[in-house]
Amino acid sequence: MNKNFLLFFFLLLYCSFSYASFPIANQVKQVSIETDMSNEIKDSDISLDEPESTCQNAIISLLLVPVGFLFFVFTLGSAFASDEVGVVVFALLTIASYIGAVVFGVRSLIRKEKGFFLALLGVILGVLGVGTLLVT
Repeated sequence: MNKNFLLFFFLLLYCSFSYASFPIANQVKQVSIETDMSNEIKDSDISLDEPESTCQNAIISLLLVPVGFLFFVFTLGSAFASDEVGVVVFALLTIASYIGAVVFGVRSLIRKEKGFFLALLGVILGVLGVGTLLVT
C-alpha cells in the first residue's frame, strides 16, 4: 500500500502540467485571402464515369476470408471443448467475416475496380466458407 502511494505521489510530482513562464497575449491576426476566379475547374477535367484506380475493396474481401477461417477454427475448438457460448459467438463472427468478404468482393466487381481476380476470389471463397459453416 505504501509503495503504491509513493509511486502515485512521484507520478503526480513528475507528471504535473507545465505552464508558460512568459505572458501570452490573445492576439489574433486576420488574414484575407484573395482568389482569382479565372482558374475555375472545367467540367471536362472531372469525369465521374472512370472507375476507381484502387483495389481496396478487393483486398479487404480477400483478407476477410482467412479471418473467417480463423474464426471457423475457433468455432470447432469451442465445439470440442463443449463451450456453447463460444460456438455461437465464433460462428457468428465466422459468418460475418465470410459475408463481409462476399459483400466487399461484389462491391469491387460492380464498381469495376482494379483487382478483378482478387475480388472474384474473395467472393468465391466467402461463399464456400459460408457453405462450409452451414454444412458443419
